[in-house]
Order: sequence, then C-alpha cells, then structure tokens
Amino acid sequence: MTLASSALVFPATATVIGWVIFGGVSMIALGYAKLKQEWFAAVVGVSIGVYPYFFPSGPVFWTLGVLLTTLLFVPRRHLPW
Repeated sequence: MTLASSALVFPATATVIGWVIFGGVSMIALGYAKLKQEWFAAVVGVSIGVYPYFFPSGPVFWTLGVLLTTLLFVPRRHLPW
C-alpha cells in the first residue's frame, strides 16, 4: 500500500456548501413547522434534510435542493392539496 492510495479524498467545495445551505434550510423549515404546527413545512423540511443521502452531489443534488426550498415559499392556496 502506498501513501497515495491511503490519502483521504475530500468532497468538492460546492458540495460542502450545498450541504450546509440545505441543512440550514431544513432546520429552519422544521422549526417553523413546529412553531406554526404546519405539516407541509415539516414534510418539506424532512425531505430537504434526507435527500442528500440519496443524491450526495451533482446536478440532481442542486436541482432537488432548489426545488424543495422553493416549495417552502409557494403559498398554500396554489398547492393542489
């Protein structure tokens, strides 16, 4: 085993920034959901917190993060449920 094969590989800076941003959005959404007792914000908050485990990086990671975060700001009257 050489030294090069045992080196740690760190994720890209943009990925780490995305993890921090969407993790913060998730925590804020869950806090808001608890304060206002809204199930929709709680479901979206949990979704934002969980989806990076399935899509850890790349365009799908950013697309889902932006879509779920935008979904938090859509007025409830525009949603079909």
